[in-house]
Amino acid sequence: MADDRSILFADLEHAAARRDPQFVPWTLDFLRQPDPPAGQPEDPPDDAQPQPLSPDAWSLERLRNTLNPQAQASKTAEERQAARAGAWAALLASPNPPPRLKLGQLLLDLYAADDEPARALLLELIPQLPASALGWGVWQGFKSLYKQAEPRHDLAMLGVLCYRLDVQPVTGSNEISRGTWLYMRRRAWRYLRQLGQALPELFPVFAGQVLRHYPASQRFDACWIANQIWRHKDLIGQTDQGNVGRSGLPDKLDRRAFDDAWKISAAPLLRLLEDARNPQVCDFAIRSLEQDFKDALRHIEPAWLARLGAKPLEIAHDFIIRLLRDNPEFHQSKLKQLGLHDMVLGLLYSNNSPARRYAIDYARAYATDLPVAELLNLVLKSTQEVQTFAVAVLEQRTPADIGLPTLLKLLGAPASASLAKAKLQQGFKPDDISAEQFVEVALASTSRGRSSETPLDVVLKLYRDAKVAVPAAYYRQVLDDSRCTPFVRQRALAALAEYPGREIGTEWLQKALLDPKLSDTVANWLRQGKLQGDDLDVEWLKGLALRPALRPLALQLLGDTQLVAPSRIGLPWLLAMARQADPTLHDFAHRYLLAAFQPADFASGERSGVEHLWELAAGATQPEPVRHFAAAYLKAHHPQLGPSEPETRFLHLQPALTAADYPLSRLRPLFDDQRPDVRRLAVAIAREEVRTWNDPALLYRLADSPHREPRSFGIEQLLRVGETAVEPALPLDWLLPERVFQLAESRHKVVRETALTLIRRHYDRLGGPAKLAWLMESHYREVGLFTVRLLWERHRPTALAIARQAAANGLQPSVAPFAALDELRQFLRKTLFGLPPGRLERRELDGDQATPDRPWPASVGKRRLVEAIKTLALEDADFAALVTPVLEEFRHSRAKHEWQHCVAALVQIRKAHPGVRVDLPVGQVNVRAKTK
Repeated sequence: MADDRSILFADLEHAAARRDPQFVPWTLDFLRQPDPPAGQPEDPPDDAQPQPLSPDAWSLERLRNTLNPQAQASKTAEERQAARAGAWAALLASPNPPPRLKLGQLLLDLYAADDEPARALLLELIPQLPASALGWGVWQGFKSLYKQAEPRHDLAMLGVLCYRLDVQPVTGSNEISRGTWLYMRRRAWRYLRQLGQALPELFPVFAGQVLRHYPASQRFDACWIANQIWRHKDLIGQTDQGNVGRSGLPDKLDRRAFDDAWKISAAPLLRLLEDARNPQVCDFAIRSLEQDFKDALRHIEPAWLARLGAKPLEIAHDFIIRLLRDNPEFHQSKLKQLGLHDMVLGLLYSNNSPARRYAIDYARAYATDLPVAELLNLVLKSTQEVQTFAVAVLEQRTPADIGLPTLLKLLGAPASASLAKAKLQQGFKPDDISAEQFVEVALASTSRGRSSETPLDVVLKLYRDAKVAVPAAYYRQVLDDSRCTPFVRQRALAALAEYPGREIGTEWLQKALLDPKLSDTVANWLRQGKLQGDDLDVEWLKGLALRPALRPLALQLLGDTQLVAPSRIGLPWLLAMARQADPTLHDFAHRYLLAAFQPADFASGERSGVEHLWELAAGATQPEPVRHFAAAYLKAHHPQLGPSEPETRFLHLQPALTAADYPLSRLRPLFDDQRPDVRRLAVAIAREEVRTWNDPALLYRLADSPHREPRSFGIEQLLRVGETAVEPALPLDWLLPERVFQLAESRHKVVRETALTLIRRHYDRLGGPAKLAWLMESHYREVGLFTVRLLWERHRPTALAIARQAAANGLQPSVAPFAALDELRQFLRKTLFGLPPGRLERRELDGDQATPDRPWPASVGKRRLVEAIKTLALEDADFAALVTPVLEEFRHSRAKHEWQHCVAALVQIRKAHPGVRVDLPVGQVNVRAKTK
């Protein structure tokens, strides 16, 4: 709560001691603030922790409960008074009592000082006290002030206190009861009544001091004192219950309190009429004067009339006009001599129609030399009849006498627009209009419909008739003015749109682009080319590109080569933007560099443009966005790859590089780069240049690469060797047997499968059985099994007869005879008896392919080999005859389940091929092996 207290009681004490005029507004602000928490200081330290209030501590809430009438009902008057005094003393003596409780004593101290500055502060503060502020503390001072002013007959203080009591709502509160308010208001009226009884001649003086304070908007139906003053006899027998029920003056003034006392002297009424602010109070004073002091009114002092005429009250002006017309001493011809000239002319602004007509008649006869400034003020601020008079006077003046500034202001008033237009065209030229005057005219122009002519239209016509253009700086000043309305702004922008950007000013356009009210229009101007070439500051646009809100506009302008030449943007900045993480900046630099820069433009120092591009594409320190751009650029300008790239077609690029710019020496290290995007670039170029490079060994190296991209490319190309149905096909000369058999021993399963595919596809060219036997020593099971199957397929025993028949016919056999089938049997024996434990081999999988099997032990691997041999044996009787002896030997193994699987395989072979001799001991035929 302390944060809510901007005014502290110490501030009020300091201001009161110095009689500071700020005491009044500070006090009003102080009373609007909430009270500090009970028991807490008004301005605690920042690090202070609120302390809980003890149950027996005094607070405002405890004071209210103690002084509650229900709690005091059983006590005598003396006991109640003692209880109140004790409770108040206890609260004020407690630590940190509410600060507003001390405000009443501060007001009393000011009154006791008895100096004019102190009294002035009190007289200013009391009428402004809000109704909600008159609670404990303030009420103590208020009530004590009245009790001290009453015996002293302090006229001014009693007047303001009685007024404040009369307008205070008497609804009561939890601090000041309704009965207390009613008592104090009745007491105030009782004082005035007793004063009238004792000293009737003073009653009008004191009553006037009360009535003068009522504001112009005050209603009197709830006022007791005011109604008692002017209709006392109607209220006899009534009591003040907070609502009189009637408002307004009585029809007859004899109903007023102490009627005879009002007739003693006109001075109190004249003073009241001069000081009063409420029309009803003025009406009471005027009626009293006209009824009781007609002779005094005939001899009224001109100075008093002059002061009364300055009041902005219609009823007062009407009274003045009656006095002037009814008294020959105030003939219009004498008014200037009497010092009433200015007062009468001031009635030209009156809300009273007779007063205005009187002032017009007087001005026509005796004030034809009114200053131009005064006539302008009448046209702008008075009523139609006064405007007509002022325009008529101005018509008699020359344009030079009126002056250009006045004429421009007169254009804004409908009553004087025609006059001002004619005088302006008659006496002035466009060169006479300054920028400040043009701005004022433009700001005075508002939308008046299609057929209405605004002041700006008149001025613009003046320029058109003289065939002179309005300086663009004038419109700029209009738009820069804080008073510029949307209608004026729209007109100024529409006019500026016709000016070239250089005339509008580059600096102003840059500043206006940051103004939310002008930004959209200025942005459209820039898009349309309002600034271009050297007028368009490229560095400024680069700065805008770093501001998210203006980035799209800046990049659009920078990307328009008709507005900004690529050389003005510069390669370094574009490369810097290509490094940005923001995709908008990166994509802009990417597209712009592709579309607007030739390879030679990338030359840097001693490096050629192509060398720099390769450095950007694969340099060790280059970030990925830059590499991405450089790769796209190198692909887009490749003579074969470029035309197929989407960006090349979209940007209509013509490849500017040749195959010589993509040598193998530059690409070779990129295949082994640790960055996937660099490897992808190398593969994309290699796909087009592999035949040109004519390096068959490259494909084998790539096929066995540890990286996926070059490995996939190498495998793809090797599988195309000799395939005429695929374009482009690679020649068979690129089949290198030693390299193919090396791939069969690769640690990558897909590479081994590729090698086996090539061996199967080009069996005769790769060396036949002599070289295929190398693979029998492979430690990879699938390679050995492939060798078994391929050797058997190519060199099964039936091939011998085919070979002999071909030789008898003088033909070259399609397959070479396999002389020693024992080699195959020996291979199978070696594999079964020496199979190492299986291991998990990683294989590149695509899509939803299943992951590889988990590693298996040697027994499982042997079982699977037995199953593979059995499968082939069940299909082929010749192969069954070949492998049966091997299986018979292996059934003597003591390893877990191995001999069972061999026995099961032999049983199935015997059943499938009855002609194959199977040697199974008695007692083992019915053994069933478990299979997984």
